Amino acid sequence: MRVGVRRAYGVFLSYVIATIKELGTDKTVELLSGAIKRRGAADGVELIDILGLKGRKDLDAGLAVYSAFLSDSETEHQVAERSERSVTLRIDGCPMFDGYHAAGMTCDYLTENLCKNITLPIMTAIVSQVNPGLSVTLKKFRSSPDDFCLEELILKP
Repeated sequence: MRVGVRRAYGVFLSYVIATIKELGTDKTVELLSGAIKRRGAADGVELIDILGLKGRKDLDAGLAVYSAFLSDSETEHQVAERSERSVTLRIDGCPMFDGYHAAGMTCDYLTENLCKNITLPIMTAIVSQVNPGLSVTLKKFRSSPDDFCLEELILKP
């Protein structure tokens, strides 16, 4: 169980909600976007070093970094689908999603948008340190706490 990570995300997301109420959505997302890109880039560089992937630019290196970050954050994931230029991961247990619930949010439009504006950009910032042509997209958002997400790691030609 991801109790510690869930609590940390719960505190973070409670702060984000309070900031939205104080500064408005646009300003909060603008400030958060810059912080996410900087943190993701730093995490990506660190993971590349830890995993010994310096100089690798391929999809497998991107997947290794992506998977390591997910594992470090106690995210339950597995490869669901793979092609030459992409890998789709099934996310069964997500501490960020658990954090949304800890902050009092439900499975709704706002939760999905926060995922698209917080989780996916940090993932893309991380994997783009391997190769700027790598990105992460959301193929399916969970409709309930018992559901799953599908995230796709894509290597552009």
